[in-house]
Amino acid sequence: MIDRQLALDAMRKWGLSRQTDMVIEEVGEFLSAWNKLKRKRITEEEYIEEVVDAYIMLSQMRVIYGERFEKIFKRKLDSITYKVYLPNEIEKSKKE
Repeated sequence: MIDRQLALDAMRKWGLSRQTDMVIEEVGEFLSAWNKLKRKRITEEEYIEEVVDAYIMLSQMRVIYGERFEKIFKRKLDSITYKVYLPNEIEKSKKE
């Protein structure tokens, strides 16, 4: 994750609107890179570059939105955890 102070300084320097525009741009490049990778038009290394760019910008949003982001993040992560591990627990209980 990006350093908290760096994310806040970037937001102060360029503003929330510009940083949000950059998130959209980087996520768009990430999506485009995925399609190019599937067609073997770029290398995996070039794809990873776009993943990292998107991750950095999304990490800035995590810092900027702070507690609200963390609350939603935890809820979503709990949901994924439940979906991943619950089926295994059900299968285990059926075998017992």
